[in-house]
Amino acid sequence: LDQYAFYSFVRHPMERFLAGFHQIEIFWRMNWIAGKIDKLGLLWWNTSCILSSEYEELDSHHPCTGSEPKSDVITRLGRLNSFLDDIESVGYFDQHIIPITYQLSVSPLITELSEKAQPQFFDIESMDDVSDTLATVTGYTMQKKDEYRKMVRTKDQDDKMTWIIFWSELTELATSGQGLKNAINREAKSAQNAIEKMCYLYENDVKCLPYDIPECKNIGIRSQ
Repeated sequence: LDQYAFYSFVRHPMERFLAGFHQIEIFWRMNWIAGKIDKLGLLWWNTSCILSSEYEELDSHHPCTGSEPKSDVITRLGRLNSFLDDIESVGYFDQHIIPITYQLSVSPLITELSEKAQPQFFDIESMDDVSDTLATVTGYTMQKKDEYRKMVRTKDQDDKMTWIIFWSELTELATSGQGLKNAINREAKSAQNAIEKMCYLYENDVKCLPYDIPECKNIGIRSQ
């Protein structure tokens, strides 16, 4: 491990989790997670079925037949909540959803490094400008021969399979109706339930941020 340089980008915990959820949804369709489904007894994949995307469902042993396929808000929120229930039941079963605090402090990728190879931490303000920012904070001077590529992050990175939900939409839904605490419609309540689960599951990540996430602060989980 000492022969490698590891770079970790600390993202907004909730946005990062939803990105991991999206990735695992793709793994399910590609039959890359069937073993974990069977070994751990995961249930989310057969709950609140989403209308098929252009991704071919290669996992013929785990087709979603638990409900009529839809793409409405309540179905998408139901699938998210079922996924969160699986994490609460069996733990963080895939690297894409493991808390950042674990990966930076407990993961063998960090703990097994020698003292001189221990990581440095930098505050990168904009993930959209990560290419030149990383060179700056590490003290590396780019040469003319170096190929320069700028990272472009958009919501449509994968046109074949859209995300189940984005954090911005989830928070907007949670404050619809009568508001976060007094919502009476199903969509708002389901969104609130998902946010509360996410805040508790990623509590340590939230506490390590230099700022509060308002939706988590509302239930007593805030930056320390």
